[in-house]
Amino acid sequence: MFWKATLKTILRRRRAQTPKSYPLGPTRTSTLAVDGEHRLHIQAYGNPTGAPVLFLHGGPGSGCHDGHKRLFDARRWHVLFMDQRGSGRSQYQDLYRNNTTQHLIHDIETLRQHHGIDKWTLVGGSWGATLALAYAIAYPQHVRGLVLRSLFLASKADTRWAFYSAAQRFRPDLWDDLRGTLDRRDDSDDPIATLQGMLKSPQAETRERAAHIWARYEHVLSSLDVAPPYFPTQNTSKKCPRTPFLESHYMAHDFFLPPNHIIDNVARLRCLDALFISGRYDLLCPPEPIYRLQQAWGEKCTLRFVETAAHQAEAPAMRAALTRAIDDAYCWGTDVPE
Repeated sequence: MFWKATLKTILRRRRAQTPKSYPLGPTRTSTLAVDGEHRLHIQAYGNPTGAPVLFLHGGPGSGCHDGHKRLFDARRWHVLFMDQRGSGRSQYQDLYRNNTTQHLIHDIETLRQHHGIDKWTLVGGSWGATLALAYAIAYPQHVRGLVLRSLFLASKADTRWAFYSAAQRFRPDLWDDLRGTLDRRDDSDDPIATLQGMLKSPQAETRERAAHIWARYEHVLSSLDVAPPYFPTQNTSKKCPRTPFLESHYMAHDFFLPPNHIIDNVARLRCLDALFISGRYDLLCPPEPIYRLQQAWGEKCTLRFVETAAHQAEAPAMRAALTRAIDDAYCWGTDVPE
């Protein structure tokens, strides 16, 4: 009998960590011109009469993809996917001009008004969680609730941890390899600042090399199972990633937010339902600041730890937890259609 009980426990845990993948439903694509510099790629997905929800991707710079759609039950949700300025399939004249957090908040509100939505649920991860919180602080009256994964709170301490301290403390070999790759072996040198300078280089080859190194560095910190060599001698991908350019741009301007903006304005959020998902071994966005925010938020905010996950959204346990949280959030509000 003992082995049967043990087997049931193992199977139950495996089912809990197996990501549910909803089948893809109908998608309607449009373009939203927000100013003379930027035209945003918008996808409306699922049931047009369902509960409205906005999905905010990470980065800044990554964009939305079909894997994000499978998080949602298309029969119940009316999901809007917005490729942020300079991200994904959105179009721009200048990547950096008119590209700030305040512009993105304005874009979200423009999108809400364009679709005639009174209140919606916000879903996002990492930078997407930052943006969701910044929008909710500005427009709490239009937010039903928030489902947020791997929250990045964008304070100076959070930025310092994500780009410097996490590697120095938990992957010192990665930090040394980064300095060696950039020929910056002295402790006084700043390899992140070096990469930021390379991303602004007039030479395309230098910019692309920096982007690949930046993306690889972040990928290693996001994952649990990446082993050296951390930086291949040749780029394995021909496509230059865009995310490092926008991440560097936002990082250089403290993410265009006042110091400690989110935690200092938590009182504006306490009326909202929230569900946080945090990987126990997330090096980029560690649990401690997320726990502090949840405690300051109060009883309407729940924090769920994923015990076998880091930062990576595609990890099975993390994906399962996020899908389950989105399903749980459907019940928020009394005017949601059944």
